[in-house]
Amino acid sequence: MFDTHATYVWMTYLVVINVVIQTFEILTLDKEIEAVWKQDLFRNSFFGFIFYFGLPPYLYLNLVLCGYLLFSPTSGAAVLMLVIQTLVFLRFRGPLNGGSDYMTTLVILALALFSLVKQTNPVGQVALWYVGVQVVLSYFVAGLAKARHREWWTGAALKNYLLISNYAVATPVKKWALGQGVSKIVSWIVLLFELSFPLCILSPKLCLVYISMAVIFHLTNAYVLGLNRFLFSWVAAYPALYFLSLQFSKT
Repeated sequence: MFDTHATYVWMTYLVVINVVIQTFEILTLDKEIEAVWKQDLFRNSFFGFIFYFGLPPYLYLNLVLCGYLLFSPTSGAAVLMLVIQTLVFLRFRGPLNGGSDYMTTLVILALALFSLVKQTNPVGQVALWYVGVQVVLSYFVAGLAKARHREWWTGAALKNYLLISNYAVATPVKKWALGQGVSKIVSWIVLLFELSFPLCILSPKLCLVYISMAVIFHLTNAYVLGLNRFLFSWVAAYPALYFLSLQFSKT
C-alpha cells in the first residue's frame, strides 16, 4: 500500500541518490567553484567560523548521512541533511544549480518535517501534497511561459535554442533541429505535455503515464543539453506526486 510512510521511504531512497550525485559533483569541481565563489568573503564574518575548514567536511558528512538514511529512512538524519543543504546555499549565496537545488531542498525539507512528527500527524501528508503541487506547477508554469510566445508554436524558439545555446549541444542534434517541421512537432509535444500536466492528479494510472513521459523528457534534456541534475531532483519528488494523485482520486 502506497501510504504516507511508504511514500516518504521511496522519496528518501531517491533523494539519497540525488544528493550523492550532487555532493560528488561539488567535491569534484571544488577548485573551479572556488575560483568563482571565493570563500574570502566569509573570512571576516560569522560564517567564517562555520566555513573555517571549508565546505568539504560538511559534504563528506552528507555522504555519511545518505548511507545512514538507506538503512533508516524517515529518520532524523534528514534534519541534519537539511542543515547541510542550507550551508551549501549559504556558501554559494544561493542555489548552485537553480531549480534542481530548490526541488532537492524541498524534498529534504518534507523528509525532515516527517521525521519530526508522528506518522499519524497530518503535517506529513500536507508536506507531500505541497511537494506534489510544486511538481505539477513546475511543468505547467513552464508550459504557460512557452505558450505566450508564438516562436514556440512555430518551432523557431526550440530551433534557435539548440543552435545558439551556450550548452554543448551535439552536432547531430543541431543537424536534426534544422530539419523542416521537426522542431515544430517537438515543440508542440513539449507544450502539450507541460500544459496538460495537471491532469496527472486525476488518477494514479494517468499519473504513472505522465511520470513516464516526464522521465523521458528529462533524459532527453540530459542527453541533449547535459541537464542531468533536473532528472534526479524531479524523480525524487515523483512519489509525492503519485501520492497526491491517490488522494485526489479518493475525493
